Amino acid sequence: MHRHLLEETVNEGDVEQELRWVREAHEAVRRRIPDFLATLALNRDPSTQVAVAELVAQFPEDVQEVRPHVLRLVEAGGEDPRRLILELALAALGSDVEPEELLQRLPNEYYEAEGIEELRAEFAESEDERVQYREILRSVLGAAIADR
Repeated sequence: MHRHLLEETVNEGDVEQELRWVREAHEAVRRRIPDFLATLALNRDPSTQVAVAELVAQFPEDVQEVRPHVLRLVEAGGEDPRRLILELALAALGSDVEPEELLQRLPNEYYEAEGIEELRAEFAESEDERVQYREILRSVLGAAIADR
């Protein structure tokens, strides 16, 4: 993925080993999704909720299991930036959202006007918007955790 950044020759065996570690880590976290969803159901701390929502949004392959839990938090209400993070998590899971409405609500300290324009261009070129939403979500998560 980042081979173009390296100046030296890359050992393909090392790359395969690292990719194997990434897949194993992904699956180890994925096996704990039921525990994370239980945390969403039981924990009322807004920072914990948005952090767990961001985490489970990284697993679109489990959308059927995850989406209802995140949707429940959105429907429970709340203000931005917490609500924005939860809506971005839903978008990252493939829910139908209005991208422009979400882009307009992104915190200025994370995305200035030029950054929003870049995001619009990325969405226009994207084959899978969920990837863009996951990237945005990772970028702005701190706004919801810090805004307590």
